[in-house]
Amino acid sequence: MNNKLVKAMKEKMKSAGLYLLKDQAQTAQKVLEERLTKLVPLAMEEAHVDCWVNVSREYCEDPVFRSLVSWDMPNAHRLNIILFIQKEGENLRRYAIGGFSELSLAFYESLNQKGKSEWDILGDILKKENPSSIAINKSSVLAIADGLTATMETELTRTLPQVLQSRLCSSENVVVSYMQLVTDFERKLMETIVEVTHDMIDYAFSKEAISVGQTTTTDLEWLIRDMMGQLETDFWFGPDIDLQRQGSSVSRMFHETIEYGDLLHCDIGFKPKFINLHSDVQRLAYVLKENEENPPEGIVKVLKAGNTFQEIVMEAMEEGKTGNRIFLEALEKAKKLGLKPMLYTHPLGTYGHGAGPVFGQYGKQEAIPGRGDFIVRNNTCYALELNCLTSVPEWDGQEVFAYLEDDICFNKEAFFLSGRQTTLLLV
Repeated sequence: MNNKLVKAMKEKMKSAGLYLLKDQAQTAQKVLEERLTKLVPLAMEEAHVDCWVNVSREYCEDPVFRSLVSWDMPNAHRLNIILFIQKEGENLRRYAIGGFSELSLAFYESLNQKGKSEWDILGDILKKENPSSIAINKSSVLAIADGLTATMETELTRTLPQVLQSRLCSSENVVVSYMQLVTDFERKLMETIVEVTHDMIDYAFSKEAISVGQTTTTDLEWLIRDMMGQLETDFWFGPDIDLQRQGSSVSRMFHETIEYGDLLHCDIGFKPKFINLHSDVQRLAYVLKENEENPPEGIVKVLKAGNTFQEIVMEAMEEGKTGNRIFLEALEKAKKLGLKPMLYTHPLGTYGHGAGPVFGQYGKQEAIPGRGDFIVRNNTCYALELNCLTSVPEWDGQEVFAYLEDDICFNKEAFFLSGRQTTLLLV
């Protein structure tokens, strides 16, 4: 392990308030405060909802739960109910019912009363406030907005009089808006998270980390996990390391010993421990043969085709456009240029596969009902995930994939959070 590199990554994270864990915990509190004060009221106002209820049980948490409580509550405490009420002309009221950590209660008014159950307390406050709509986390389209279990819905309904039961509605629009948007502070944190992800990949795909003929793709996966451990961070998937090889029909070869002339590929989902922000990055590296100083021109063109498609997709992104429209426009333009593209871009933020519009789906290159109908908004992030298939003359015409994924932000236009790959990493 390159201790100098790990130290440099720690310094980057420390300057952003992401290292040490104690510093990251303080940063997480600031993230929570900004999301509750800026994004929740906006989301409810846009959805024309004056009441939003979130219910979680221990080990059966609503997907939105993690973004509503402090870093020291990875799980609900028995039964937790979070209630937001926003009446016209008034500030948002935030209520907590059940056992919450002290750090979480700094953001909520506690409604606990001795001798009363959580459901009774919820029923009392809703009868008193008499909201015109009560949004609950039920959605047939978005899993993140579908966190209210059948049992909890039964209990909630039983708690309410008939008149309030009739006002129950889906919180889908609230959740999509709230979970899709990022604050300016979160975007700056994302830049560091993505940059550190790039640093780990650069080291894993280097001569320092790879001994040709000995190192396996699995060895590199564990190397990256070890780096994450030294940074006191985590992964939300992977890391996955694979390769393409001349003469093989397998486009993603896993658990292989790395040989000269291989085209390496990684897919990494990286996250801090206490902050719900995620990177999602793919990179390509070429292992130079002993008599090569540069990769074959055909391999270089594989990456260039992927870069061209990235630019096409980003140019198609506009505020208010649906994911499906962007998907269809980008594919049509790419194919007219002679590319063989696939597009499967997704939102990124509180979750790696976040709320908001998807642009296609891997293995399903068509408009996606529901998820693809959500619109692009300012102050949102995406994993620009795609591939292009290109014939390589030096590999006897074998078609090779440029699997690429770079993290971008959209605010009036799309831009990269921490650069992108335009040249092959070389081993």
